[in-house]
Amino acid sequence: MRVRADSPWPSLYLLIITSSLLRPAVTRPGPASRSDEQQQRRRREPCRLRQVAVTVSELGLGYVSQEEFLFGYCEGSCRERRDTYDLVLEQLVRAGTVDAPAHASPCCRPSAYVPQPFFTVDHVAGYVMHAEACACVGASSSSSSSSSSSSSSAAAASAASKRPLVKKSSSSMWSEEDDDEEEEEERP
Repeated sequence: MRVRADSPWPSLYLLIITSSLLRPAVTRPGPASRSDEQQQRRRREPCRLRQVAVTVSELGLGYVSQEEFLFGYCEGSCRERRDTYDLVLEQLVRAGTVDAPAHASPCCRPSAYVPQPFFTVDHVAGYVMHAEACACVGASSSSSSSSSSSSSSAAAASAASKRPLVKKSSSSMWSEEDDDEEEEEERP
């Protein structure tokens, strides 16, 4: 199509072509990748303990060690564990009556921890805490610490949260007696 130079059509023609190039192409959604499907399925699964084989160096804590162990972590959905508090809070947030809190619904968290001892390449002993058991923990259950009906798993999680995540030991041998003595010294 030929357009005269003094006509308004050239600028309109350029505008149409430019806007069509800037507009995102319409594509049909293709099949989701296998990892996306696995992640969605895991989110729908109930809260549970999962394990992954890692080396101490892969933890990102600055230790150099090729020692490998199974690191326990929690993953899954807690939607079936919501109580009336969580349901009412969700409705109030949707209605705009209250601002959304940081954690408006229960989440899958460790309820018990276990230490994993390791040695670095410099023969320094240490340990890292990882999950031993998982449970759904929410805003309503975390605020009930003053009630007398606390479970043993909640007590274990509370005690474990006071421990350091990573601990160094100058001794070449690892023992629980050393661990207890050092913890008493660390706490005021």
